This record gives sequence, structure tokens and C-alpha cells, in this order.
Amino acid sequence: MIENMEGRNSQLLHKLQKLEQEHEDSVERNEELESVLGETQIHSRQEKEQFESEEEGLHQKFDEKYD
Repeated sequence: MIENMEGRNSQLLHKLQKLEQEHEDSVERNEELESVLGETQIHSRQEKEQFESEEEGLHQKFDEKYD
């Protein structure tokens, strides 16, 4: 009976260690994805500002030509 408990404890310990490793891997992957998301958001914001600036410049050129 004690051998059964020890065997079961060993199995549970192995399963716990595997789950802990999977959790650590998930946390690391999540951090990587958050970093990529942040970089993408910054890039998108910069592109939006550039397009808005270009649009404003085109409006000014249009207004100067047709006013």
C-alpha cells in the first residue's frame, strides 16, 4: 500500500512539474506576444499620424490651388 502511494505521489509530482513548465512557457510566450502587440500598436499609431499629416498637406495644396 505504501508503495502504491509512493508511486502515485511520484506520478503526481511528475505531472505537477510538467504543468509548472507549461505554465512558465505560457507566461513567457504571453510576454513575447504583449511585446509584439505593443510594437505593432506603436507602428500603427505612427503610420496613422503620417497618413493624417500627408492628408492635411494634400488638403492644403488643394485649397491653395482651388481657392
